[in-house]
Amino acid sequence: MTIDMMQYEGRKRDHIKWALDHRSQASLGTGFDRIHLSHDALTEQNLKDIKIPSGTLYVSGMTAGHEAAREINDRLALACVENHWAMGVGSQRRDLVGEEMSSTYENWLRFRDQFPKLELFANIGISQLKNLSEERLEKLLFEMNAQALVIHTNPLQESIQIEGTPDFRGVVDQLRLWVQWSKIPVVLKETGSGFSDQSLAKLSHLKPNQLHAIDVSGRGGTHWGRVEGLRAGEGSVAHNISDTFSQWGESTLDSVFAFNRWKTSSASTTQLWVSGGVRTGLDAAKSLALGAARVGYAKPAMDAALQGEDSLNQWMQQMIQELKIALFCTGCGNVNDLQNREGLWKIVNN
Repeated sequence: MTIDMMQYEGRKRDHIKWALDHRSQASLGTGFDRIHLSHDALTEQNLKDIKIPSGTLYVSGMTAGHEAAREINDRLALACVENHWAMGVGSQRRDLVGEEMSSTYENWLRFRDQFPKLELFANIGISQLKNLSEERLEKLLFEMNAQALVIHTNPLQESIQIEGTPDFRGVVDQLRLWVQWSKIPVVLKETGSGFSDQSLAKLSHLKPNQLHAIDVSGRGGTHWGRVEGLRAGEGSVAHNISDTFSQWGESTLDSVFAFNRWKTSSASTTQLWVSGGVRTGLDAAKSLALGAARVGYAKPAMDAALQGEDSLNQWMQQMIQELKIALFCTGCGNVNDLQNREGLWKIVNN
């Protein structure tokens, strides 16, 4: 299988452009405003002593597949290393089906030489699994020294995208095969429309410890149906369809609750990762209190990165400090306390 590289690069540039446009953002929220963390007026912590474990926060996969991505990813990688965040990259379909593989490998070798300590996640779409070469993927993961393989699912985006590949027949079986094949942890990730109980029930055929994590990436942030409508232009069929589906998806909070029900019923050891409309350190604290092992940011990280290295570092440090303050004001000395303390949060009606 081959792809038109010029068209592919243009699409990836468009994705960055339109994902940063305010019109691509879901107007229905994540649901985090319904979660109240209990304030501890008599906290016995020292704010300065609170530490956030490396990799608890991560930059969710956003950009790859075109030359401009190199500079952006370098900037993100440097900031992630300095602030002890992990980092995902955008879809690597080009890396895996392109004709020129030698330059791809050289680019990742350069990247790894420059950022050897970075915790890095590779990324491929679930609808492309059936066309992948095990040999090429294995070599790519080796050159990247990837710590996890993220397999993303994006049926809404693929169905609206003019160049989309909305053939998802057999993806659950393909996922099972690739999870068994992979020598590194596999993470299943949505791309902003979240997971329902119905979706998660389809994973019951996986052994409890096979899938390392599910990144729920729920509705509440960048809505990729809207992005594809904006790309297509006003008056186009794709634009009109994107309007129809502009509120589509499961909110991040509802996706978290669905995950927790599935994990309990299946006795799974799969981790919960939360992204999708995460905008503050307080959002991260709520996610961790609800059981998340990691919390990811996408659009706000890209916004900061495009403003420059200093802006990106300042933004990351703000997210860390906000999370620390949430721990401090709930009386938690560390993230583990926040994740495991009973009665720390409640649902409120706003």
